[in-house]
Amino acid sequence: MPYNPESVGKNYLNTTDIYGTPIYHLEIDIAKPGGGFAYFAIYNPESGKNKLILRYILPTGDDWHVGSGIKIWGDI
Repeated sequence: MPYNPESVGKNYLNTTDIYGTPIYHLEIDIAKPGGGFAYFAIYNPESGKNKLILRYILPTGDDWHVGSGIKIWGDI
């Protein structure tokens, strides 16, 4: 079972961070030439705080990529 079952089947391609950075479009652009790091700032309405997300993205073929990262809570 997925961690967030309510998100299954939804399109998040145009999701942006709190500064308007298009998260997934940037990840795609980073993956195409071979991968690298990206960071985003996301607002958490439950805590009322922003979190910084640092991800490392790698291509996994021509049409897919994978990313892994950490979340840092705090005032940013």
